Amino acid sequence: MKKSPFIVLICLLAIWSLTISYKITLEDYKTSYSAYADFPTMKIDPDVVKQIAWLPQILPILFGVYWMRDTRNKWALYASLTIMAIDILTDTWFKTDHFSMGWWIIMDWPPRLGPAWNIGGILETFFAYTVGSEVLVTVASSILFYSLRPAVVMVFVILAAVITAIREIKVEVRTVLDKKTPVKGGNQRESWLDEEEDEPGYRPSFPTSGYRRGGVATKPRRGENFQATHGFFDTD
Repeated sequence: MKKSPFIVLICLLAIWSLTISYKITLEDYKTSYSAYADFPTMKIDPDVVKQIAWLPQILPILFGVYWMRDTRNKWALYASLTIMAIDILTDTWFKTDHFSMGWWIIMDWPPRLGPAWNIGGILETFFAYTVGSEVLVTVASSILFYSLRPAVVMVFVILAAVITAIREIKVEVRTVLDKKTPVKGGNQRESWLDEEEDEPGYRPSFPTSGYRRGGVATKPRRGENFQATHGFFDTD
């Protein structure tokens, strides 16, 4: 795959995925921050809450990358999944107004009523924000680190191939044009000797003069100066 042109596309998709995950990760962070700020415990320094809210976003990525480097480290995978599960619960706790326990009717208003909305909050948090932030950042960054260098090399290879193809086309075009261009010092136009369908007439066996490409003389057509063109006859 590293030597395939598709490595460039894979690298671009990884970069695009990281740009998509930026907004999703920021939203997930704000949700975690609001959930932890609402948690009924005393805080001495409120700014610490902002730093702690980053932990559910960063730790699963670090543990996930560490596990992907060596899949034998199962503890890193379990730690990453555990932190993501806690993050899902805290985010859902905030989105559903502290796991509201009302009627099992989804269509009632306000929508926070009922455990059904708790299930919807869990699904939304997992598929939209956990997959779109921690999982997407982990996978996309790993693919980017894997494909960046081969992709850059492949870009130069493609550019070199394009430049070589353009040069070959120029050479072929120049060769075709040179074949059709008259030779300097000789007959400056395509003679009737080169016509595919010559009129029948006298064809002497001696070579022509004044025409560089050579051949045999034929009967001149109407309006053509045979003597000026070929120099066979002298009227003096």
